[in-house]
Amino acid sequence: MTRIAPQAADAPLRTARDAGPERRRISAERLVPAVLAALVVAAVGPVLALGWTAARDGSERSLRGQSELLLDALGDRVASRIAPAAAVGAAVAAATRAGALDPDAPALRRVFLAGALAAAPAVDAVVLRGPGGEGLVVRRAETPAAVIEEGLEAGSAPPAGWSVLAFRGGAALTWTEPLRDVDGAAAGVVSAAVDPADLSGHLALLRAEFGVTPFVLLGRDRVLAHPGLTGDAPAALDAVGDAALASIWADPRPLTATAPFRAAQGHWSPYPAGDPTVFLLRALPGYGDLALTVGFHYPSAATRRDRWVKWIVLGMGLVLLGAATLAAAALGRAIARPVTALAEAAGALEESRFAEARARVAPVAQGRVRETAAAAEALSRAAEAIALFEAYAPRTLVRKLLRSGPEAARPRAAEIAVLFLDLEGFSALAAAVPPAEAVALLDAVFSVAGPRIEASGGVVDKFTGDGLLAIWGAPEPHLAPARPAVEAALGLIGPLGALVAMRRHEGLCACRVRIGVQVGRGIVGDLGYPGRVNYTAVGAPVNDAARAQAALRGVDTGADAILAVTDTAMAAAGPLAGVLAEPVAWGGAGRLLRLRPAD
Repeated sequence: MTRIAPQAADAPLRTARDAGPERRRISAERLVPAVLAALVVAAVGPVLALGWTAARDGSERSLRGQSELLLDALGDRVASRIAPAAAVGAAVAAATRAGALDPDAPALRRVFLAGALAAAPAVDAVVLRGPGGEGLVVRRAETPAAVIEEGLEAGSAPPAGWSVLAFRGGAALTWTEPLRDVDGAAAGVVSAAVDPADLSGHLALLRAEFGVTPFVLLGRDRVLAHPGLTGDAPAALDAVGDAALASIWADPRPLTATAPFRAAQGHWSPYPAGDPTVFLLRALPGYGDLALTVGFHYPSAATRRDRWVKWIVLGMGLVLLGAATLAAAALGRAIARPVTALAEAAGALEESRFAEARARVAPVAQGRVRETAAAAEALSRAAEAIALFEAYAPRTLVRKLLRSGPEAARPRAAEIAVLFLDLEGFSALAAAVPPAEAVALLDAVFSVAGPRIEASGGVVDKFTGDGLLAIWGAPEPHLAPARPAVEAALGLIGPLGALVAMRRHEGLCACRVRIGVQVGRGIVGDLGYPGRVNYTAVGAPVNDAARAQAALRGVDTGADAILAVTDTAMAAAGPLAGVLAEPVAWGGAGRLLRLRPAD
């Protein structure tokens, strides 16, 4: 680890700007505002377009969703008024199949029909016709029901399914179902009839609540229910006093919208008097030849505000985009000024004018913008760190010295742990193989050992040709440096042994790795002469660590990486679980122990 004295003032540091012709560059105070403004436009523009599209589709989908909900309500209202007739017919048919309606017990049959009628308030009359045409009628007491009864009695049995029963003063919707007895033989028919007249009253309530004109069509040209229908139903389109409804099929034009209906259809017409009218319709399934259709209409102007939402969103978005672009440009200028100062400081730092670099970023570090202030502080610390880095090659050591302060580099006595690593027989191997192969072996070993040593808190003091020297406890003091040193050494045995074994298996040059560890009082700090120094450790622990690894020469263990720790280092490290220690003969004081993980 060497430190090189600063260059003389008359030998300026060559920078990347001197490497070639000056390229055309733009000032940060112009570039940053322009880029930020462009980014705002690029980021907000698609969002604005998406928002406009979403507003357009959303308003249309909302209108259509509301329309379909209203159509659902209309369909449910019609079904609640008409469908009970089919339910009554099904109940009578089921009772006949079960033998509950004995043809010879007319009183019982009347009671049953009366009960079915009571359970279905919407049904006005029920007639039961036997195979011979004889009939049994049960009706409500109201006059319309009496008229329906007369219509049922006067005519022949309607066809099976839904049909329209015309009578004096109106018409009824009738459900007819054939009957079968318990043996499956024909037992006549049952007809249940409902008067749709009160549907118009329900539609009037819907018109008052939703502001649209609902209606129910029977086929294409007859109105079954309408808020303005006061006479007989069904009525012709032009007989309900609704000019818009009368023109429902005159010049229909498709709706210009993007969201399709799920279960409806619609169109608009320019009538009446040039005021467009929108018609929304849904055919009701399950009513056979009746061809019932529910729908409503409203003037197009009623939804004009909703249809203008997309343009309002677009206008507001453009205003906000313009404001955001101006704000981005202003922010860019505010950011660029500190950036200019940081760039000037970086130039000074590049030329090793560390004091000037720190002076240039000092005002920025006091600024109110958190990020630029943090960058200025970081650059100031970097100037100090790089100044130290130029004196000390190992980055780990530089960081430790930076944290410990300049006093840590002065020679001092300290309790340190020393690891000495050496490749056995490397000199002879290097003479026998190409230099590139020998260097590749060293690089592979050091790439495994170096990072693990530094990760454990140690510092690689120097590379000794085919080995390395590492220390713990300096420059930052450590109360017990032996423990991490021994643990790091133990952690190197497996990876280094695997590396050597793999190289041998692949036919590459390899040497057994020997490691020695000692702990004790040594001298650490800068040693050298003015202009070049080396932060290192000297003393008995260094010598003993080197002698410990050398004592393993010739010790045949069959392992490709072998570790020896002095008795002193072992005692200082403390108990180590899962480790086997074997004594090794050597010429030093105390015992030398070969350590290896227990199998």
